[in-house]
Amino acid sequence: MDQVTAPMIEDTWDQLAARGLSYSTIKNAHNALSACLHDAVRENRLGMNPTQRASLPTNAAPAKRPAPPSSSEVHDLITTALETDPPVGRLVQLVAYTGCRPGEACAAKWSDIDLDVGTWRVSRTLTHNEQGRVIIGDTTKTKQERGIPLAPEVVESLRRQRTHVAELRLQAYRWDDLDLVFPNTVGKWLDVSNTRRHLKRATGHDVTWRQLRHHAATVTIANAPLPVASKLLGHKKISTTVDVYGHLMEADSRAAMDALRDAISG
Repeated sequence: MDQVTAPMIEDTWDQLAARGLSYSTIKNAHNALSACLHDAVRENRLGMNPTQRASLPTNAAPAKRPAPPSSSEVHDLITTALETDPPVGRLVQLVAYTGCRPGEACAAKWSDIDLDVGTWRVSRTLTHNEQGRVIIGDTTKTKQERGIPLAPEVVESLRRQRTHVAELRLQAYRWDDLDLVFPNTVGKWLDVSNTRRHLKRATGHDVTWRQLRHHAATVTIANAPLPVASKLLGHKKISTTVDVYGHLMEADSRAAMDALRDAISG
């Protein structure tokens, strides 16, 4: 273990990038390795963590764009999840109805949500610290807060979730009072990487959180001005929305050109 160096790690990541693995996949592997080596440093089995000096490859391919499910498929996924595993179903519903990132949903606190008004102040997300461990960050991915209106169905589900959390707290032999909307059985946050498995089990389909967010983006961009859609999706700049979801606007571009032609032609 003490023979592992930063150049060796970088060489491994470069090889994975050359094989076509995406940047996000390589970054996840880097974080996992960093967490293991951090434990070795803490236990005095290693002098330093070489991952802290290793850089990720710049030539890694971007993650493949997922094909979003249809609105009817999303509806069926939510229904199935709520019936199979209600707490996971409520998490699915929140992500599907708001287009939030799964880390933002897992980091949501009751103090962020006004069930009477029906709003959610998205102000934090799950992230990794320098040792690669998952923590609740003080800000979102873009370091900007945003307010999201909540549909009545979501508000009702969250009321049920609040009751469920109260029951979990009573049953727990110990409880970390972090005020989380979606805690585990001892009050701490859910692991986003594990929620993918819960999502598949609850819905019966191999759908991803990214696909649910992609569907929300598709519908939002089609029905709201781009600045509004960009803000709801939590993008710091409108250009980010265009870069990520610009392909969804091709049909709108054609419709705009047709309208311009009709105006000129009379």
